[in-house]
Amino acid sequence: MADVVTKTAADAPVRTRHRLEGIDLARALAMLGMLVEHTLQYPTIQPRSVLFSVYGRSAPLFVLLAGVGVSLATRERRPFSRAMVAARAPFLLLVGMWLTVRVSGVILQSFALFFVVGACTCRLPRRALAWLSGVFLVAGPLVLTYMRQHDLVRVFGTQTDVGFHAFTQPVRFFDGLVVEYYAAAIWLGFFFLGMWLGRGDVSSADAGKRLFRLAAPAAVIAFTVGWWGARTFGPPPQLFDLAPPLPLAWSQNWTTYGFSDSLGWAVTSALVALAVTGACICLIAAAPRAARACKPFVALGATSLSFYLLHFLYLDTLWRDIEPHLTTILTYFVASVAFWMVFALAAQAWLKVFRRGPFETVLYVGALLLTLPFRRAARQPADP
Repeated sequence: MADVVTKTAADAPVRTRHRLEGIDLARALAMLGMLVEHTLQYPTIQPRSVLFSVYGRSAPLFVLLAGVGVSLATRERRPFSRAMVAARAPFLLLVGMWLTVRVSGVILQSFALFFVVGACTCRLPRRALAWLSGVFLVAGPLVLTYMRQHDLVRVFGTQTDVGFHAFTQPVRFFDGLVVEYYAAAIWLGFFFLGMWLGRGDVSSADAGKRLFRLAAPAAVIAFTVGWWGARTFGPPPQLFDLAPPLPLAWSQNWTTYGFSDSLGWAVTSALVALAVTGACICLIAAAPRAARACKPFVALGATSLSFYLLHFLYLDTLWRDIEPHLTTILTYFVASVAFWMVFALAAQAWLKVFRRGPFETVLYVGALLLTLPFRRAARQPADP
């Protein structure tokens, strides 16, 4: 993106990247939701509570915003913009595989696939992206239900399917990414929806307000319809489970339960993601004082990959010392917010010195190195 010159309190010029702060704020909220989800699961699963309302919502929001980022990065059709997007995939894949050795639920391998797909489809018309999103979000859960009914796919994948074992079992790896783990047959719908959104206005207050006014009521209606359909047509309610049974019957697609891979979950999660994004865009554009107060969280959103990677270290170290002292829902939430805010302040300080977050810098430099041969070839004069 273009560089702009801002002023510090001492009027010293500082180079910063011009970013869409509403999108970065939405990324920060996705990271908070993800952190709340994970603290409720590590080291032991907590009883069902209101905090689980974010379960299965933050990841779709993060994927949608990744799609927005791909559209923004390729919208101006700069040289090698698509190559730079695709060149990030190997890094994301390898880091995701490495994390999978220690923890479960890592989504970076799917992001690698999404970026490659995004680089291949970013030139499609905006209407085509909308259609693709609808097909994956609506048809994806139904196709997977059919495949489970006929034993064409396992109910659950395992983290080893998308780990380093993939180098020796490429078919299992393909199945894990496309139809099992974070099944691309559904999750690409969130990504294409983000790409569609990124082709439009994602910075003005009017655009944010319009998006929120459409998506928020639609989400309420979709949740209501899903609740009614699940109670009327679905199977009897089951005890709370972090890993809900994936749909084996058509009637199970009414549920809106997080990570259920159902039609109801896919649609409601997409609408919630759009509503949150619209609200963040509107807040930043229409409320200057609120926008200034949100600067640390905007910085966190700009370094969301670093937050994602470092929060695993936090969960495996400091969180294990804190968690035994937390006894209520409120203390669990406050603990997550406290770490989130500390990281936000650290990210703000970091970005005053550097253009990108630490892992964002590694990702960017790695993509530059991978695309360097193509850049050199483009600079060489053509043979007469």
